[in-house]
Amino acid sequence: MRLFNILILVLASLGFASAQSEMGTLILYRDKAMQGAAISFPVEVNSEKVVRIKNGSFFVKQVPAGIYTVSARGETESKVNVVIVPNDTIFVRCAVNTGIWTFRPDLVQVDTRSAKEQFEFKNLTNLSDKKFDLLNRKFALGFQVGSGAGFESIEAFTLDNNKGLYISSGGGLIIGADALHCIHKNFEMAYDVRYQFSNLTPAHKDVDACFLRGVVNVSGYGVIPFKNDIIRLKIGAGAGLYYGGYLNIDGSKANLDVVDIRYKPTLGFRTGIIYETILGGYSYSMSLHYTYVNYNYKEAKLNGTTAIPTEKKLAKPNGSGLELSMFVHFSL
Repeated sequence: MRLFNILILVLASLGFASAQSEMGTLILYRDKAMQGAAISFPVEVNSEKVVRIKNGSFFVKQVPAGIYTVSARGETESKVNVVIVPNDTIFVRCAVNTGIWTFRPDLVQVDTRSAKEQFEFKNLTNLSDKKFDLLNRKFALGFQVGSGAGFESIEAFTLDNNKGLYISSGGGLIIGADALHCIHKNFEMAYDVRYQFSNLTPAHKDVDACFLRGVVNVSGYGVIPFKNDIIRLKIGAGAGLYYGGYLNIDGSKANLDVVDIRYKPTLGFRTGIIYETILGGYSYSMSLHYTYVNYNYKEAKLNGTTAIPTEKKLAKPNGSGLELSMFVHFSL
């Protein structure tokens, strides 16, 4: 009986050793670099996401001997096929090339000797014990800058050559901030505050004009993720309160009238499309929105005296237009 137990232990040990001898090691690493330092991206081994590789990091995976495809996708896909033999180590260097609006991963197998010489002297972060991060963000805060083109303009002044100087009631420079609530991977809510202002076009040294307005907006967006969930297309619509509408036409330098008109808060609507690229803990987007809003005057002054605007474009300007904006968001 004792001999039988010893035999079982020996056979078990041989089986364990045989299993161990069939295993190899795959090491994915990324050098520290300035280019694309803030970008992290998923790396797949045989279509399984194993790590979100970051700048200056590495990942070690024990795998059975065989042929493996290591791949990553951004604007383009990069892949490399590696052959892992028992008790061997294969190194794959992961780099990133930045583009205008996204990035392109670059995966290259490095020979073991060269990789070890480089790898041993690098102060890289070990990601081997971390579970793959799907980046299922729940909330994000962002900042916006953009420009709008209004559908209607007010002729503020007419020059001696009959050329007009105009002020847009729906265009101009946009600055703002917003918060995103990602309810589902295919749906999110956006809560934003924007401020928009336009100036006299073309500018003139003796006269001036501006149109100012703010908006608090709530929108819902359907989200279509693609390219490994890094690129996202969002389509949606929402409503907002447009407040602080103010028109100033100042011709005092040319001995002309000064007009000041304030407008009532009013509801407006917008719909649009957003192209977003997620790069680790932050993302950036480009959006195109159509906005529909009409203003009604609250009070008006002509040269400091209360007046009633009789021209429709002054009393009830159309604030509708197209807005092209860029966003940067940080995940919470």
